Amino acid sequence: MQDTIDRSNVYKLSWLAYFRPFLMALVVGAIGLLITGFANQPWLSYVALVAAIVSFIYNVIYVRSVRLFVDEAGVWIDEGVFPWQKGSRGVKWRDLDTALFFKGFVSWAFNSYAITIGHRYTKDSEINIRHVKNGKRFVELVNNEHYRLVGEMPSINAAS
Repeated sequence: MQDTIDRSNVYKLSWLAYFRPFLMALVVGAIGLLITGFANQPWLSYVALVAAIVSFIYNVIYVRSVRLFVDEAGVWIDEGVFPWQKGSRGVKWRDLDTALFFKGFVSWAFNSYAITIGHRYTKDSEINIRHVKNGKRFVELVNNEHYRLVGEMPSINAAS
């Protein structure tokens, strides 16, 4: 099999993926300040602030760690912050069922798509991820490579 897949073609999450960690940090901080007001304990505000900051930093680092790529074996997602969390999971070309992206105004406006890389035999091994920058192009790449390597077009099951 000839290896013509561009290994430098790695896809990451868009800036919209950072919105949720920012919102969660605000919520944790606000809840902490509310609890501080009711409990009349000023040290709780510092605990809430530290928890919000640590939560925000962890989630931002996690979002930055997510990478989607293809190689001669299949489609993979690489993610994780700590050494015991880091790893790759994916779908081999022979087991690929569908590669889909989901359209909407926000997706179109910000070029940030939710994608699903389906597994032919089990739903547990699927890749579902939101806010993939240029996700539409990634899905096109996956479908084209699947057709080139396996010789069959992925099925599109409307009744999922």
